[in-house]
Amino acid sequence: MLSKDFLLKLLKWGMYLIPLTVLLYYQRTMYPFLTLKIFIFELLIALLLVIWLILILKYPETWPRFSAIHKALLIFLGTYTIISLFGVDLNRSFWSLQPRAIGLVALYGFYISYLILVTLRPTLN
Repeated sequence: MLSKDFLLKLLKWGMYLIPLTVLLYYQRTMYPFLTLKIFIFELLIALLLVIWLILILKYPETWPRFSAIHKALLIFLGTYTIISLFGVDLNRSFWSLQPRAIGLVALYGFYISYLILVTLRPTLN
């Protein structure tokens, strides 16, 4: 049931859904233009991460090649993680402020989406 093509299609359609989060709006929050978008983005990334992990564990040939961009992003995330651990307010370091919502968790979400896109790149024609 979990063939390589099926998992790649799930990843592809999941990545197509992420830009649609821009259209979301929920009026009953303090920041109606942002709160639902970040929540749905992080939920989609978590689901896609599970699918991606199944794909790369079951089919190791789909693992993305390590490049200079990977190395630069990992250095950036490692540095940002260390800085966040030693920050004044750990909650703000990981989640950021509600009007911004670009904390460590969101940055890891962006990196995971980058890894998924790099994995999907050979299949996109």
